Amino acid sequence: MIYKLYRKATGEDAGQVLAIISENESKIIDDFEVYLITNSSPVELKAYKGNDIKVYGEGRPLWSEITWTKNGKWQAVDTDIDLSKIVAGMSSPQFAESLTELTDYFL
Repeated sequence: MIYKLYRKATGEDAGQVLAIISENESKIIDDFEVYLITNSSPVELKAYKGNDIKVYGEGRPLWSEITWTKNGKWQAVDTDIDLSKIVAGMSSPQFAESLTELTDYFL
């Protein structure tokens, strides 16, 4: 899987929401996973996989809403962090530890 990090760029929650997108090299839609992280209190994580990511907003898949560059709502973030470890950490008891690596990316 290939992992990429995005930050919400516009809207009332701009800078407060991060998304980690993972995709299979084949780019088959069913192989996409989207992890949304908000810095509300408490920190909230939403994971979308398979059929859960096919309908969102105005009928676009959630991954499309985030990765579609012309909409200007999300911006890609360059990082040296191993996002695969972050994703693995999200399902572990050490979730909070994994999440702290991303806090610098919130505005």
